[in-house]
Amino acid sequence: MSEKEEPQEFKIVDKRRFSADGNERMSGNSELDQKAKKESSSVPTSAKVPPPSSREDHDNINFSSFVLGLYTHTLIFLGDIPHPETKEVSKNLEAAKQNIDILTILEEKTKGNLTPEETQLMKEVLDMLRLQFISKK
Repeated sequence: MSEKEEPQEFKIVDKRRFSADGNERMSGNSELDQKAKKESSSVPTSAKVPPPSSREDHDNINFSSFVLGLYTHTLIFLGDIPHPETKEVSKNLEAAKQNIDILTILEEKTKGNLTPEETQLMKEVLDMLRLQFISKK
C-alpha cells in the first residue's frame, strides 16, 4: 500500500427482511422497502395457489389417489407389473424401498388427520408392499 492510498472503509448493512426473533423489521432503506412492496404486489391473483379443496375438484386428485400412485410405481419397481410406456418388467429394489419409506413417513406424519378409509388404505398398501419387498430380496 502506498502512502497516498488509505484503506477503504466499508459499511455492512443487514438487508434481511426479518429479525432473528422472526419479526419483520423496518430496514431504514426506503428503496429496499419500496422494491419489496412492489415485488409482493406484482404477483397476479390468478397466479396464487388455489385452496386445496378447489384443486382436488379441478385435478381430480386426492390423498387416496396419491397413495395409490405411489403404490403402483412401487409395484413397477418391484417388477410385479410392467412399465406402462415401455411394457418392460424390470426391478429397482432401491427405488421400491425409497417409495415404501416415503409412504411410511406419510403414514407417521398424517396419523390422526386421515379419514378411517384413508388410514385403512395406508395400512393395507404398506403391509402389501413390505411383504412384496421382503419376498423379492
